[in-house]
Amino acid sequence: MAGLCWLLLLLGATSSVVHGHENISTVAKHMSLLEEELNDLKSDIVRMELRMMNKIDVLKLVLRSDLAENIVPSYMSSLFESFDATVNSHVISQIRRLKHGYQQVKRQTLSLTKQLSEIGMTKSGQEVDIVMVKGECEHQVSQLRTELNLTRRHVWLVEEEVTLLKGHMTALIRQVGDLQAQMNETLRTVQSLVQQNERLRNDPTATGITQPVPLYTSKTPTSPNSTPVATTPTTRMFHNMTRLLVVQYLSISKQYPHEITINKHDMRTYPYLHESWIEAVTYDPVSRTLIFSRLLPSGMYTSKLDVSGVRTLKKGIGSFGLTVDVDRRVIFFTTYHPSKSISRMSTSGRRYRILVDLSRRPKKDYPHDLAVCPRTKTIYFGGNRDGLWSVDYNGNRLHQINKRDGVIAVTFDNFHNALYFSVNKTVIQLSLSTNTRTEVSQFNARIKDLVYHDNKVFMSGQPGADIAVVDLDNNVYTTVKTMNSTYNVMCLIP
Repeated sequence: MAGLCWLLLLLGATSSVVHGHENISTVAKHMSLLEEELNDLKSDIVRMELRMMNKIDVLKLVLRSDLAENIVPSYMSSLFESFDATVNSHVISQIRRLKHGYQQVKRQTLSLTKQLSEIGMTKSGQEVDIVMVKGECEHQVSQLRTELNLTRRHVWLVEEEVTLLKGHMTALIRQVGDLQAQMNETLRTVQSLVQQNERLRNDPTATGITQPVPLYTSKTPTSPNSTPVATTPTTRMFHNMTRLLVVQYLSISKQYPHEITINKHDMRTYPYLHESWIEAVTYDPVSRTLIFSRLLPSGMYTSKLDVSGVRTLKKGIGSFGLTVDVDRRVIFFTTYHPSKSISRMSTSGRRYRILVDLSRRPKKDYPHDLAVCPRTKTIYFGGNRDGLWSVDYNGNRLHQINKRDGVIAVTFDNFHNALYFSVNKTVIQLSLSTNTRTEVSQFNARIKDLVYHDNKVFMSGQPGADIAVVDLDNNVYTTVKTMNSTYNVMCLIP
């Protein structure tokens, strides 16, 4: 009997264990289904975030486009109308004033003529006080000469004011042209963004994205300390650069600049820039113009990309380094002539201003290349003898970063918030997020110029004219071309 009871208990326990395993299996299946649903929801949320980010970028640029297409032209139209009305009213009032003066002179001339005729008629008939009449005539002639001189001065003043008004009109027309170029560039960007957004809307999985990313991407930072930072739509235009423009400062023979394709390293002549003695060059992607400084004649000049012709921005400036804040439409540059300084002016050549006066430094110590960080509004510049410095856009907070001499070339990586500069033959990376320095590469000559693009650093030397590139992803050094010139300056172009 006791054995039977133990058998029944054993059968009950076995049944409970079997049911428990079945329940565990069911729960595991439910957990697996729930995990799949969570993954699906997570991917849906990622795609929704991606679409929202794309729509926000598109809306921002549409608003900017609307501002450039409707609001700014209407404002400029009203400004032109008011300016034209002011000019017309001013000119009309001056013309009326001149007519009134002319009528007065005419009446006085007729009166004088009448008096002279009366004198001639009465000379034989009666005695006339010749002396008194002569005095009156001389007095009237003197008044007439005075009024004629005043009339001439009024005419000269009107001509000067008309010349000034013409100059203002020319400046306004140039500003309208710059606004039109910005508007066209913005419209092209909007169209590309809208097309990309439509492709994502039609096929969200086509890109294989598993987490939210912005419309514009770059390569992953090579250094674990470097952190990507946000970029604006205008600065993202630099990701579209496909060519490296190389300009010879001094050559054994006269030759045109060259353009090198970034991917294939093919080189051909760039026939649109005929000027020589170019000391620094950069590119403005908004107005699609090259901006460069020359030794002879000294000054700052611009030239439309892939179009012949040069326009003067400012004369009498000698500069070894210049760059553009494309969002704020400002050119920052170093000067060694007429004085040593860090300066700025608008991309149209106006509002010239010296930020830092360096004229008290030793005679052979002058600023060289520079780069800017638009996000923090900071300028980084190198001196040929006193290292690397930084200063803000207003000329304040001047600070020495590196005390080594021989900092000639400087370039900035906006995406990774990193600065690259040369110390004689060495390229050094300075992470501004962590303030850590890393030696990137050694060159075969003293480095004259540096250009950063897409995790690659292009460099040129002095003396000697090799153009080399360091791939930061793979840490590979490659000589791109050997040029027959003393040294070269470079910039990226689309």
